Amino acid sequence: MANVIGGGTGRFLTDTDGDAVTVTDNRLNVNATVGVGDTMTTYTQVVVGTSAVQLSSGEGISSASGSIKEMVFQAAVDNTGFIMVGDSNVSSDDTRGIRINAGDMLVLPINDTTATYIRGSDSGQQVNIVVII
Repeated sequence: MANVIGGGTGRFLTDTDGDAVTVTDNRLNVNATVGVGDTMTTYTQVVVGTSAVQLSSGEGISSASGSIKEMVFQAAVDNTGFIMVGDSNVSSDDTRGIRINAGDMLVLPINDTTATYIRGSDSGQQVNIVVII
């Protein structure tokens, strides 16, 4: 979070450490610390078809709630169809959820693995999953 110091034309921005925010090549230079997560857990590829699959221990995904910061999904590069990511109403026909094509990646700021479902446009679609805690 930046703070505005001063008034009129003498205003300037400072970061949370009190350092002045400067501009170089029309970009703000800010001293910032971004807390993403301490632990990254990767899982075996999940194979899905046209039925929605809840991400849970049944698929090898640790059921976790509250401590997760992000989930990363990547559709396998050799998929012949696409993957849909969403809630329990996710569709296999590209109408509900977020579509990721072969090789594409999706990062979601989500805190509950069990609230997330994946579904393929065809059988045998594979998804790589990483959970950041």
